[in-house]
Amino acid sequence: MVRVFLIFQIFFTFFFSISKATHLRAGEIVVKKKSPGNNRFTIIVILYSDRKSDTKPGYGTLDLGDGAIIPDLAAASTKQVVLLDNHIVKNVFSIDHTFAGAHSSYTIGYLELNRNPNIINMPNSANTPFYIETTVLVETPCGINNTPSLLIPPIDYAAAGKLFVHNPGAYDEEGDSISYKLVVPRLSLAQEVAEYYFPENLVLDSASGKIYWETPKIIGEYNIAFEIIERRIVGDSSVIISRMTRDMQIIVVDNLSNPPKITVPPDTCLVAGDYISATVSAFDTDYVKLEAFSNTFLYEDS
Repeated sequence: MVRVFLIFQIFFTFFFSISKATHLRAGEIVVKKKSPGNNRFTIIVILYSDRKSDTKPGYGTLDLGDGAIIPDLAAASTKQVVLLDNHIVKNVFSIDHTFAGAHSSYTIGYLELNRNPNIINMPNSANTPFYIETTVLVETPCGINNTPSLLIPPIDYAAAGKLFVHNPGAYDEEGDSISYKLVVPRLSLAQEVAEYYFPENLVLDSASGKIYWETPKIIGEYNIAFEIIERRIVGDSSVIISRMTRDMQIIVVDNLSNPPKITVPPDTCLVAGDYISATVSAFDTDYVKLEAFSNTFLYEDS
């Protein structure tokens, strides 16, 4: 019997924490401006953790880049928890902060101990701190700005011996341009993870953000990191107004079956306000879960 599940999930982005266990898998920091005319922002740290760990994420140090340091993020912020599957938890920590100056960029960094064990391309991962950061221009040349939001979770599954494709689902509220660059994961502001190596034949499309891996061979967990660079056109120049680093995990599993056959409707143009109804279907001998991600779903009347 063929069973098809259609699940719509919406994700903001956030991750960061410090504690004494091996539990952190992925994350990023999103920054949103509260209102024009001031330097008050909402800092959103998104951390993806291992549900099986006894250690709860969020007890790491948040450095706001202007001299302000929060030694215990969980105690100083509001928290939202979302269970993604039977062992992955998305933890969203939010805190408001007013930066001391204007016309300056600040690097917001989060450090927590430690990553989950047995990451193949990161030796001794269970004793490797987890660090992510986002750099923002506090007062942009064109007024208000929010860093891009990444809708697709940074933990994904790949089948050994088959092409893996992943897109972070980034969108920008103000319509700024976004580009991408692979970077080495970090364990602190100034230090990259020692003896780290990128998975063989893994590439990142700098324009679309799509990650291609052809093809994973060894079963297990891998971590990669990439930078999302946000630019805005000011006059005749392109100005970088934010840089966000996402640390993500790819779990390679042994899957002897072929991918499901997915049928999608053709591209359709319509006038704003018109209604459209279409069907997406997937067929396989195994269970299939379909997920849809879009900033369209963030609107109440979408």
